[in-house]
Amino acid sequence: WGGTMAACGQIFFSLSIGMGLICHYASYLKKEDDVVISSVSTVALNEFAEIVLAASIVIPIGYAYLGQEG
Repeated sequence: WGGTMAACGQIFFSLSIGMGLICHYASYLKKEDDVVISSVSTVALNEFAEIVLAASIVIPIGYAYLGQEG
């Protein structure tokens, strides 16, 4: 049950933060802004940042623990 409760807590936290950010972002949109292009660019930038940050953290840690082969 511990894993299930942790997952439920993570979902609740993520959704509450996500909904707050959506409302905050929507307040800055103008009538002539394209919502689809804005949302796709936001998702693409988010995924790019996650990949870059993950690589910049995981690769040095792996190198520090595993060392250089050869």
